[in-house]
Amino acid sequence: MRADQVKTAKGRAGIAARMYKNYKSLGRTFDDCFEMGDGGEVVRHLIAMAIKDKDLEYAMRYTHSRYTGESWLKAIDLQDPSHAVKGPDLRPLVQQYPEMAPIVKAITENVARTINETPLHIERLTYAKKGLLEAVIQELQEAV
Repeated sequence: MRADQVKTAKGRAGIAARMYKNYKSLGRTFDDCFEMGDGGEVVRHLIAMAIKDKDLEYAMRYTHSRYTGESWLKAIDLQDPSHAVKGPDLRPLVQQYPEMAPIVKAITENVARTINETPLHIERLTYAKKGLLEAVIQELQEAV
């Protein structure tokens, strides 16, 4: 099943976990798990799974470390998913203004594509993505 067809953050975290453990490379499908407006919640579920599943933790730390934020590993070390970096929750904006859904989706996809194509550290890019999305949300709210 595709990540964009799964309605819950926990379900998309399960898809991301399976991909971490079973795929040699991660790409667009993996990114989709975090781009449905509730990426922070997906991360927290993923970390909770990694705390209980040592194979998943190993994949996050070593096999696919490029896709794992430092704060995610810190949260695993502390055994507390709440320590992960939380991105902005876009669901209230989309619920209030459904016509914004395609715009928000396009923005998050383009930011993720840029992140994947930029050879920088994932943690810095997570903050850049969060900052961009917050700026866009503010602009959209002011325009309405």
